[in-house]
Amino acid sequence: MVVSSSGRATLASVVMGLCLAGCGGEIGTTNPHREPDSGVLVGDVLDEFGCDPLTPYDCGFPFPSNVYLVDDASMVTGHHVEVPNGALIPYANNGAETDLTLLRECDGFSPGVEAVARIEGATSVGLADSVHIGDSLLADSPTVLVDATTGQRVAHWAELDERSQPSSAPPGDSDAFRRALLVRPAARLEANHRYIVAIRDVVDVDGHPIEPTPVFRALRDDTPSMLATVERRRQLYADIFARLEDVGVGRETLQLAWDFNTASEQNNTRRMLHMRDSSLAELGPAASPAYTITSIVDDPPNDAHVKRIIRGVMTVPMYLSSTVTGGTMTIGPDHLPVRQGSAQFPFTFVIPQSAATAPVPLMQFGHGLFGSNSDVLDRRVTLLADTYGFVALGFDWLGLSSADVEPLANLILGGKLEGIATIPDRGQQAVLNMVLGARMVTRGLVGDPSTFLGGNPSIDPSRVVFFGASLGGIYGSTFMAVTTDITRGATGVPGQSFDLLLPRSALFDEFLIGFAVNWDDKLRFPLFLNVAQMLWDRVDPTGYSNHLRRDPLPGTSVKEILMISALGDHLVSNHATHVMARSIGLPLLEPVVQPVYGVPQVTGPTTGGAWIEMDFGLPPVPVDNNPARVDPDTHDAPWGRPIVQSMIADFLMTGVIANHCSGACDPD
Repeated sequence: MVVSSSGRATLASVVMGLCLAGCGGEIGTTNPHREPDSGVLVGDVLDEFGCDPLTPYDCGFPFPSNVYLVDDASMVTGHHVEVPNGALIPYANNGAETDLTLLRECDGFSPGVEAVARIEGATSVGLADSVHIGDSLLADSPTVLVDATTGQRVAHWAELDERSQPSSAPPGDSDAFRRALLVRPAARLEANHRYIVAIRDVVDVDGHPIEPTPVFRALRDDTPSMLATVERRRQLYADIFARLEDVGVGRETLQLAWDFNTASEQNNTRRMLHMRDSSLAELGPAASPAYTITSIVDDPPNDAHVKRIIRGVMTVPMYLSSTVTGGTMTIGPDHLPVRQGSAQFPFTFVIPQSAATAPVPLMQFGHGLFGSNSDVLDRRVTLLADTYGFVALGFDWLGLSSADVEPLANLILGGKLEGIATIPDRGQQAVLNMVLGARMVTRGLVGDPSTFLGGNPSIDPSRVVFFGASLGGIYGSTFMAVTTDITRGATGVPGQSFDLLLPRSALFDEFLIGFAVNWDDKLRFPLFLNVAQMLWDRVDPTGYSNHLRRDPLPGTSVKEILMISALGDHLVSNHATHVMARSIGLPLLEPVVQPVYGVPQVTGPTTGGAWIEMDFGLPPVPVDNNPARVDPDTHDAPWGRPIVQSMIADFLMTGVIANHCSGACDPD
């Protein structure tokens, strides 16, 4: 259901093996260090290398920032993102350059991403951390996040990036261990809004406030400057300082401040909705996508819960340049994906023994990271299907399936990170396949003799539900926001956004190996993730989860959601789950293990949607951006337990969410 221990070893061995095989002669072949001259500008305020002199010698900081927006009347927001190559992601050690022109298709910055700053010599003293989020709204909070559109302060947490550094690094930022300062919204930001980030009273290891950079000091104190970048920002910063004054933040103590605009809802969802709507319109309401059955196995000897396994391929509209890993979308002048014909994608369909007595509903299943459609045969899934009566359907989460492991390792080691676009692009095709898969079962397989048992149908087409865990819970949240055929879904150990999930996951250890091969400056790693998230939002729940319970996307309805997580998760941080719960608007079902900031509590039984947090007796996950590592890992712990399966099944069948545990949910 999630990545097995062997799966994790495979990823690590692929990364390191490819490095040993092909990287040895290229490590250390660095390009000359380019120090920006703050007096030579490109465009309005950037220097000749595309760097913002607001933070000299640390190109790309702060980010996201409106200095990287340009006017574009074709975009919903009136802007597109324009980042000079080399400004955020420098040349790799092997000489490769990442082409960031693909960001021109973004009309703003991710509403889920953290703001990344550089305050040289900073410590985390006084910052509102991930378990004291409410402190970020106090009058004296060192970090301030303001919605300039509404004038409201925004809850967040702030931290130094510890994940990119070795575990032996000292607690503060230093020349030897340079760290980014991260400001993370507690929930997804609003689309197409302007935000202002302000930092003040951050101290060094001796407890002394850190002086601002010369450029920011000239702006803050309104002092004369010979630098064109300062003079060109005077009017902008008069507005920024005035808006900060309105929320009680005086300019005199500021060490850094800047603004950025979030992308529109259309930026994140229109591609997916165009693919869905075009495909469903072509198919028609009563038709099934074409499919071919390639094998049928009855009564497999290794699983008594399974009566029949049907494998096949489904033919659907294709929006990728290729079905193989690395394929990306062609985007037309209307900023929509262009269909590239049709293609076949594999599926696995499972009929349980219990379907022999009467037709049962369809449960679409979402597999875990680097899994495949065959994971629907996981014994915990077949136990759930047989015990409570579901046929089950699995597809690949393209982009993050088992077939993608080696290509992703090659991408990182190759040093041209624009290839990361294959993950969200393939992910959108995967969601489309899931949408059409429901039609294949309820309009096609339902009447196919291969699904009949003893001459009787096994499928009840009137009821379709979803269950997925790990990546299946993450991408499953996106799928639930998009599907037109399912209103009820259970998601296990989900979270958002990927730029928050990855550093706080133990699996990121292996990716850090690949990054370190090509980029020596670990200060850059949060910028890499920030750029990736802008593309990932098109399939990441950050682009969709706020539409599950309120403001449903066009053509869909409000969804009923049961979310289940486990304290101490090594792979999907509890902090990422908290962000998702706040973004969806899900209450926490009582009795609770611990209250969570910004999440109301509800007494069960309840309906509509709720979140259950399970306690396996482990300590809380780290406050900083490191993963939990106290064994045993709880990521995969809940799903085979009868009490958990009963809660999931009751919800999927009846819509009722109830805590079957005695007290706070401890399955043992």
